[in-house]
Amino acid sequence: MNPNRARVFALHQTGTPTRAIAVALGITHQAVSRHMNILGLAPNVAPSPFQEEVRALHALGRTTAAMAAELDLPYDRVFYLLRRMGLPINRDHAPSALHRAVWDGHRAGKTTAELARELAIGFLQVERMVRELGLPKRGATQLYGVHVRRLHGAGACPAAIASKLGIPTETVTDVLIALGLKRFSRTSL
Repeated sequence: MNPNRARVFALHQTGTPTRAIAVALGITHQAVSRHMNILGLAPNVAPSPFQEEVRALHALGRTTAAMAAELDLPYDRVFYLLRRMGLPINRDHAPSALHRAVWDGHRAGKTTAELARELAIGFLQVERMVRELGLPKRGATQLYGVHVRRLHGAGACPAAIASKLGIPTETVTDVLIALGLKRFSRTSL
């Protein structure tokens, strides 16, 4: 047996981490890992100084971001510690102010596009929040389709329909296009 391998085995049995074994023997940590693989040993990992604090905060139900903020650690480091300890990631979190605004706007009958314009965020971000909040997907065609079709059939222009329904003209145009009542053309850009 290789003399270094015997010393690696002896130090491993005492719980010494891989890098500490490498320093003690004056060899690289890759060489120590190779010896441990040949011996069929799993590496000993040095305990993190924050491991117990993370475990305690996790037991309280804190999210990864909350733990990182409380311990003044990077999010990635806390995530890594949770994974290394075999703890599940706490994903339950209080909704942000943006989530609340999407919830309130959706309950008020606004479409995803209207919420995106109003909150100055992306359409897909609003759609993701609607999904996360468990709200039904609602587009302008479902909300205003019947009214827009009726008013358009009566001869009203998109601006008149918009003012009558209290919605943006762009929304009326989108509904008319979706219903096939108006064709999209490059000149209308």
